[in-house]
Amino acid sequence: MKKMKWAIISGDGLPTSGLLTIFRNVAEMAIKNNIITYEIPADLGFSWRPDKVNFFPHGNPESHYPTWMKVSSIHQYSLCNEDYGNDFTNIRSKIAKYDQLTHEEIINIQKDISLISEQYKKYFINWFEDNDIDWLFCLNMTLSDAVPVTQAIHNAAKKYWEKKKYGGVIFWDHDLFGSYAIYENAERLYPKNSQHTNSSTTR
Repeated sequence: MKKMKWAIISGDGLPTSGLLTIFRNVAEMAIKNNIITYEIPADLGFSWRPDKVNFFPHGNPESHYPTWMKVSSIHQYSLCNEDYGNDFTNIRSKIAKYDQLTHEEIINIQKDISLISEQYKKYFINWFEDNDIDWLFCLNMTLSDAVPVTQAIHNAAKKYWEKKKYGGVIFWDHDLFGSYAIYENAERLYPKNSQHTNSSTTR
């Protein structure tokens, strides 16, 4: 049986996180059982999380990773020197109060999102092709920080997997679309005493 080629994108902007730890455990089991190839390309979101000041935009050279994790970012593929730090921060704050925006503000923020998304789309298509990815795992990409990047993933995936015909993208979040939340007095709360995850798949 041919081994699958996995890749991972994390929206946390950090070298480690809860879901990333779970993924590492699963990946190491899959490698041990010869289900997937040893090398797993990874983008940990350093380039779109300016709030993670110790890692934005290229990560931290003192960080350590598993030997099977091949970490990269858009800056290794793009000639664009712009880090979009202020733009990501602005988009994040605008999305947090989206319902309060004027029509003009919505149009402007959509333009900002599309501009950045197009840069990341080109990057992801090249990244997918260079690494011949079968399955892509996207962790914590429903965060407001990642809106342009998540849009780019969808657009790049559509183009890439239309040709590949098999595989796809799995979005995996702690509380995807609020599906594991509990309600108390009409207020949405995260579950207590246990950690829940949810996933969705797109082709």
